[in-house]
Amino acid sequence: MSLNAKELGEVRSCLERLFDLTPGCVPDRHRRQIREFIDVGEYGLATDELAASFLESGQAIPHNVARLVEQLADTMGLTDSDEHAAVAALRAHVH
Repeated sequence: MSLNAKELGEVRSCLERLFDLTPGCVPDRHRRQIREFIDVGEYGLATDELAASFLESGQAIPHNVARLVEQLADTMGLTDSDEHAAVAALRAHVH
């Protein structure tokens, strides 16, 4: 799916908010990588890395973070059958 400029802005904004909300949930090594991906517009990679770091932490996903993940997945047109399996797995860990 190809995103228009408005959708890309929404994706970046959502990733920025997720990044800001999750300093205790995402280890520094992942945060550096996620920041780099966001800065160069690799939003799919940033999404995958963010989801993978949540799963690795084993922490419960707060509802406000879960809502942003759903918004991000919707804007990016991701479904559970997409290659972004980490996002589907993240959805399963919301508490």
